[in-house]
Amino acid sequence: MVISPQQQAEMIGGNIPSYSRPDRARNNNKVCNPRTLPRLTQIAKKLEPVRSFYCRILYLLWRISLPTLLKPPANEGYDGPPHRSTLGLGAAILTASLGVSIAATALPTLAATFDATAAQAQWVVLAYLLAATAAGLGAGRLADLYGQRRIMALGAALFAVTGLLAAAAPTLSTLILARGAQGIGAAALMTLPMAMAREVASEGRIGRVMGLLGTMSAVGTALGPALGGAAIAALGWRSIFLLTALLGVLSFILISRLPADRAAARQDVGGASWAGLLRTTGLRAALAMNGLVSGLMMATLVVGPFYLSRALGLGVAMVGATLSIGPAVSALSGRPAGWLVDRWGARTALLASLCQVSAGAAALCALPPLFGYGGYIVGLMLLTPGYQLFLAANATAVMETTPSEQRGAAAGLLTLSRNLGFIVGASALGGLFAMTAGMVDGAEGAAFGAQITFGVATVLMITALGIGLANRTGSAEGRI
Repeated sequence: MVISPQQQAEMIGGNIPSYSRPDRARNNNKVCNPRTLPRLTQIAKKLEPVRSFYCRILYLLWRISLPTLLKPPANEGYDGPPHRSTLGLGAAILTASLGVSIAATALPTLAATFDATAAQAQWVVLAYLLAATAAGLGAGRLADLYGQRRIMALGAALFAVTGLLAAAAPTLSTLILARGAQGIGAAALMTLPMAMAREVASEGRIGRVMGLLGTMSAVGTALGPALGGAAIAALGWRSIFLLTALLGVLSFILISRLPADRAAARQDVGGASWAGLLRTTGLRAALAMNGLVSGLMMATLVVGPFYLSRALGLGVAMVGATLSIGPAVSALSGRPAGWLVDRWGARTALLASLCQVSAGAAALCALPPLFGYGGYIVGLMLLTPGYQLFLAANATAVMETTPSEQRGAAAGLLTLSRNLGFIVGASALGGLFAMTAGMVDGAEGAAFGAQITFGVATVLMITALGIGLANRTGSAEGRI
């Protein structure tokens, strides 16, 4: 290798260029000067509690998710190995969720590699989310026409192929296009497991399968940043998209082993119209409640960092550790939530969950001004398990009362309402916080804005509870 005089001068000065990867050489990143090592050692010691916290969270996620996958409830309607059905559905949800969170970790690296702004790099994630949201309804309808397993397997195959294209992308524009196509595949992986849960679950156990899907979604969201950071540090940014391709292949194999659903024989079902489905009172209520509760959950992600950093004065590491509590609690509460839905019945569990999320929103409004950080944690610990119970109960109620030839479309509508709730929650409640926080200067402004925002969110949750009480659709019987 020929070294230019300028590079020789840099090496003499102690700044030795790193040629371990072409993108590092192109950006002229330097190996750390030995004189900075003591300072880095001090920083590492300060971050040791955060690292230990994350290790414990990941260990708990592993302990709760592995037994759930390997020892699911027995399936009376499927004569194959009892774990295959839930393995395929859980892998689909995990893959789609991981596809969002793992890419977010690479945004700073992508911005530096392609010499792009942060706003331009964010389209790597936004293209995926927008495509998944827009394609969810179509995936559900195609599943009703041609079979849920078939469309879900095609989605996994598309996810894997586009992951390879993203890993090989020569420009940022090409990467964004590949990620948009990957989002279309992810739409089937996000939407159809809910619809197929009714096919693979035995009588009285659909809530447990819904709880498993919620657990795997939370596990994917929580593990994405850790896996993405480790892969980028060891192999570069392209490795995270290769990992998504590998997960897509694994999901395709597991989905192919699912029992064949009856929808494959319903290719003449064109009469099931969207208008007819939306005329169902129970489904309209479920969609409204889904949007309202999802908006509250997104508000905690948008407002929470500003409140924790500005009002409570927490550092970046502590803010990140606090925000990771939500996905961790969601993963731990998914399985108990599914059991409660099967035990109490979907309607009773739904009303209980709405009471709990209302109490959690009220706690986030009232407790932090009194107890500070501890009050915020109490509100979060109330809210997150209630949300997981709501997801399992609401999806179970919809799938139990929707005709089998329309479950794919109903699952697509549920996914759409949840994503719209996320968008509206981020914009409307986030805008409310920004407006009210600006009325008062300093830390008091952030505290005041959070209190007003979560107060309005509490009213919205009480509204959702009223919708649930007025809706008489859903299973009322509990099961042992």
